[in-house]
Amino acid sequence: MKHLLVRYTVSLALLFGASSAMAATQIGDAAVANSSNKIGEVSAQIPDGTIEDAIAVLSHKSDEHGGRYFKVTDIDHPGEGGQIFAHADVYK
Repeated sequence: MKHLLVRYTVSLALLFGASSAMAATQIGDAAVANSSNKIGEVSAQIPDGTIEDAIAVLSHKSDEHGGRYFKVTDIDHPGEGGQIFAHADVYK
């Protein structure tokens, strides 16, 4: 289930990333292994939001933090209509 959520998240991020040229780009584990320039962490709490909303906020916050890339480390959606909590590492 968690693996499916990660795949879903990555697919949505790729679709979202294609529509926003200035946004930080979501990266996966392989890209992180090649990038040792972690500059921080960001988090988002979205009331009544979607996973897409959370990824968009993480991307925006990564931009504000001076990052070019971010890797989602955790997304928690406790139930329908509930809040989404998301965390990401930011890379230069």
